[in-house]
This record gives sequence, C-alpha cells and structure tokens, in this order.
Amino acid sequence: MNEIRIHDLREPQRDAAEQQIRDVALSMEVDLDPATLVAAAERRTGMSEFADPTLLDRLRAQVDAVEADTGLSGLGRFLVRQRLVGLLAARLRFDDHVRRFPEALDQYRRVELLVPPGFAAQCERKVNTLVCVLDGMPENFIRYLRALRGGVVDKVDIRGRRGAERFEVRLELKSPGLDFRSVMLAAPARWVLEIGLPLTMSDPVEDETPFRPYPVPATPFEPILPKSPVTPVTAGGAAGEAAKACVAAFRSDRHKEALSLCAAAGKAAGGDESLKAQMVMARA
Repeated sequence: MNEIRIHDLREPQRDAAEQQIRDVALSMEVDLDPATLVAAAERRTGMSEFADPTLLDRLRAQVDAVEADTGLSGLGRFLVRQRLVGLLAARLRFDDHVRRFPEALDQYRRVELLVPPGFAAQCERKVNTLVCVLDGMPENFIRYLRALRGGVVDKVDIRGRRGAERFEVRLELKSPGLDFRSVMLAAPARWVLEIGLPLTMSDPVEDETPFRPYPVPATPFEPILPKSPVTPVTAGGAAGEAAKACVAAFRSDRHKEALSLCAAAGKAAGGDESLKAQMVMARA
C-alpha cells in the first residue's frame, strides 16, 4: 500500500490565490432570515402555499440552531442556505402535488431495519419489480419485509433457504411512476428501503429531519415496524447530563429548545459516537 503524507495538514500552506479564496469564504455574509428563505423558495417554484403551517416553526428552530453555531464560516452558512431553500422548494412542490392528487400520500412505504456488521443490500428496478439482493437475513427481517405489502406494493416474494448467505427479495410495484431508495446508515447500523413517488424523496434519507418533505402518520406503521432502538442515556458526567436534556426536550416536543440543547450536548460528547447516535435518534 502506498503511503500518503500531507506535510502541511496541521498548518496548511496556501499560495496567494488559495488564500484569497479562503478569505472570501470566511468573510461571506449570508442572510438566513426564515422569511427570506421562504421568499427564495417561492420565487424558485412560483408557489406560495404550505399545507402544514407548523413547518415554518420548525424552520425557525433550525435557523436558530445554525445561528448559534459561532464557528460556522460564511461559506458554511451559504451551503446551509442552499440546502434549506432546496428543502422548502421541494415541500412547496410536494404540497401542490398532493392538493391536486390527494392519493399521493398513500403511495409511500418505508422500512428501517437494524443490521449486523458487514450486511449489504443491492437493489435494482426490473420493469415493475424491485429486486433486492441481501447478504444474509437478520432475525425478523422476513416478517418486516412481508409487511411492506399493500399500498404501493402488490406482492412480496422472498427467495433463499434458512442459513443461506444471500437472499433475494422481490417487490412487485403497483405503478411504473414509483421510485425507490436503498441506503445503509450508521450509528446505529441500519438499512433503509423507501418506495414512493419521486417527490416524496426529495432529500437524502438521513437528512429528512427536523422537517420532512411529507407527513408520515405513525398509526399505520405501528403494527409492522420495529420499536425505536433509542434507549435511555446512561452515560454520566457533563456530556451524559447534556444528552439527557437533549433527549428529554425532543420527547416533550420542545423542539426549539431541544435543538440548542443537542448542539451543546454534541460538543460535550466529543468523540463519543454512541452518545451522539442516541441524540440523533431522539430527533427522528
């Protein structure tokens, strides 16, 4: 294996042009006023009606958390602005679509399953069938995957013998206009499979909170999805107490306060990835 050494990693050496670019990035002034962000999304889409008025409360909470990050550079603020305007524009388009086609909300399925180390899933669309090849079949997978049947999925067929190294899951989809996403997420390791209209999947799976581009009622999913893997925070010390405050705030729906508490707890947690994961799952 070739060795790669970056001699100026600790103290980067820049030429005049590179330094100028860095100075500009650090000095950028970017307005994150929620009303300005909404206006930008409205100009981008030509639409102006959000179906859920509480979305703007969550937007303000998100902006407050970003404003509290005093270490964020001008370039960082610009990237956050681009992302927020993009999410708002996607929400406007989706709400408009649902107003015109109310049945759109029924055309969505998502399953999120905890997986062991080394697990992999490869999915591809073959006409109206979604074929996923899994490296193994962890406990309870078959039950949860079969529960996807209904709504957008006509039939679920699982092929492979008990103890086999590979399994094939075939999902027959009702409509050719449906899309899918198969994503592996970390902390904790889990496989997410989403099936729905393209507009319902406007942003990366892991970035859909604190405001999602579509509402997902909890009731229809309770009988078929696993319970949340979040457990009470047991860590002690300042980091543990900060994390407990973060989780408690989210569970009691104090979202604006929770975002600030979680930002402080994340800094206190340092390199404790387990503690950070508990706070992330609390937000979901």
